[in-house]
Amino acid sequence: VQNCLEMVNVGNMLSPDLEKEALSFVINEFSAVSKTPEFFYVTKDQLITLISSDDLSASEETVYKSVMTWINHDKRRRKKLMRQLMELLRFPFMDRLFFLKNVQGNEAIRKCCQDLVTETLTYQA
Repeated sequence: VQNCLEMVNVGNMLSPDLEKEALSFVINEFSAVSKTPEFFYVTKDQLITLISSDDLSASEETVYKSVMTWINHDKRRRKKLMRQLMELLRFPFMDRLFFLKNVQGNEAIRKCCQDLVTETLTYQA
């Protein structure tokens, strides 16, 4: 798990097959990979590829927490990406209490994504 993100980068430079295999591993082990220090250094495009995958093996709550951790690691630069990344999350599939506490209760999310919050609340009602 530790170096699979590094393998994605190496594969990108050396071999499309290696990159594909490493990416597949990350998608299958997202919960564990997102807790590694290397996760902080994935690019925006890599993160988008991961969180938009229909094969991602993680709960929506885990994906949300991972994205927020990634943003907060370099908040000054990444805060402007919040809207783009939040649009990729599947909020209606989150546990309602988790959503209310962690998403609706997050002021930054409410500021940039109020329509997503409202839409999810309507869907979950």
